[in-house]
Amino acid sequence: MFRYVALAWSDDSELDKATAEMLSRQMSSTPLPWKIVLDRPGLRVYSYGIRKGSSNVYSLPDGTGVVLGTLFRRQRGYSAARLTLSMREAQGIHASAGLNLIEQYWGRYVALFQSQDSGTIKVIKSPAGELDCQSTCIGGVRVFFSRADHCPLLRSRSCSPNWSYLAADLAVGMLPETRDTGVNEIQRVLHGECWSLRHGRVERRQYWHPYKFVTADRIDDPEVAASELRYTTHECVRAWASCYDTKLAMLSGGLDSSIVVCLLAANSMHSDVVCVNYRNAYDPVTDERHFARTVTDETGFALIELEQSAAFSLGRLLEMPRLAAPCQPLSELCNSARERELSQRYHASAVFTGHGGDQLFFQNGSQYICADYVATHGLRPKAVSVALDAARIARDALWPTLIQGIAGAFHHDTLAPILSRYELSRLLTSEAADEVRKRRLFVPSWFDSSGRMPTGKCWQVIGLSYPNDLYGSYAAEDDPEYVLPLLSQPLQELCLRIPTHILSVGGKDRGLARRAFARDVPASILHRSSKGFVDDYFQELLAANLPFIKSLVCDGALVKERIVDAAMLERTLQLDHSMGMGNAIEIIQLASTEAWLRAWQGSRLQAAA
Repeated sequence: MFRYVALAWSDDSELDKATAEMLSRQMSSTPLPWKIVLDRPGLRVYSYGIRKGSSNVYSLPDGTGVVLGTLFRRQRGYSAARLTLSMREAQGIHASAGLNLIEQYWGRYVALFQSQDSGTIKVIKSPAGELDCQSTCIGGVRVFFSRADHCPLLRSRSCSPNWSYLAADLAVGMLPETRDTGVNEIQRVLHGECWSLRHGRVERRQYWHPYKFVTADRIDDPEVAASELRYTTHECVRAWASCYDTKLAMLSGGLDSSIVVCLLAANSMHSDVVCVNYRNAYDPVTDERHFARTVTDETGFALIELEQSAAFSLGRLLEMPRLAAPCQPLSELCNSARERELSQRYHASAVFTGHGGDQLFFQNGSQYICADYVATHGLRPKAVSVALDAARIARDALWPTLIQGIAGAFHHDTLAPILSRYELSRLLTSEAADEVRKRRLFVPSWFDSSGRMPTGKCWQVIGLSYPNDLYGSYAAEDDPEYVLPLLSQPLQELCLRIPTHILSVGGKDRGLARRAFARDVPASILHRSSKGFVDDYFQELLAANLPFIKSLVCDGALVKERIVDAAMLERTLQLDHSMGMGNAIEIIQLASTEAWLRAWQGSRLQAAA
């Protein structure tokens, strides 16, 4: 498992130097053999678990810095993976204060380097990718790390729960990436952000912002957009595939996972990809195995079919590691043991998924595309055909769709139609819900400094703003890395440039993607519009674990803090099936948050803020 810890301090301060040396001694005394990959006055970086080809350490000139993770050159033909930086390239990254990383490379990485002249330390997180960067202060030393449970220095750090964050996380189901975390003393470096540290002060600057791509060089021709989408996706999948010898690929049989698997087939030997499909036996409508088999028949890959069972204990929630924020580990709890066994059996070092495709290719946003078109182009005759596409996707009438689109185009707050879609959890007290609405932690930080974006693009940006992890929350040391090729930086930038009515071309959900990959993906997948049904599965899982869940949540910290309404919780635990899937998911998420609080309480997390 690849991980890192970095110490940054003012070398002019004797006290800070002494603190840094104390922390370095703690790092040396841990069981893991941490390797020092950078050692400068004021900056020391440790890493462990380097995996050549996928999780690397790239050195900058004269020992001034390192880039941790995976880098690809930005060029026509992204597939030159396993990159080795030349001295000239490394000097260019350092001389540009890291901007070259954003503009000339892509991948998943965290860069840490120091100016030889001013001594300023810079920390940059890639605009996309699963390698996280979290931070805390110990004395006058700023500590950066890949994950809270990866950082042994946190064991001696007193911490307190961030109740506002936890309330917002419960309210909406999952928060987008924010600088705040569930622990007051831990912050997150945002994707595309640069932190500059000098004399104990921190300045933050967004090196990469989606607004730039939404507003510049739009691709308004569907044929050009489809061609660019196919080419860029091919190259991103090829680049990531070249980092690993053998791969597992999650294949639901839906459009996004099928695109990834079919493009892997174009760039792989047939023996190096094994597909995995989970059958949800509680889905009364859709058996997705037929679609998965269609894809593997076409690609020649092996297919492992597994059944998703609700007959297992959620007691493993109590083994949750000390993460910076609660996780939603349901799929991992259900499947991690089987995926670990498969990765060992086939010697797979990566798990490829189609995660992020819904957001990238613009699913469930048909109500915004007419407003987006009118806001960008004005009220032209083509607005009628755009409204017709929107009406086809939503199965609504044309004229109401057009009228709503025109009204939405001139709304003074483009975020308002999206925020109105948020239904906060019924489990929250009215006071907690009011606080969540006031603080709006569920809105990504992108909108703090952006100009006016069309509403559909706001919806897309929000969907692309959720954090992802290189490993599962419960990962073992030799577990495979997760790879999400559809969230690669070049693909995000491209799809942000494509207007929403082009992404929905032909009056089809993810219409451009269906057109772009017509030569790659079986026709039955391209024409599929349904998704699997999971409501009954979550209800059965909750019912099977109800005594344990009640013991965890009914007298838990969130009830005592008046974040969760005890009376509503009691009614919800009666498992009235008429309340639907949200009922079960909210309860299981609440249990996960209580388990997370218990994990931290064993590490000096205080019971109250």
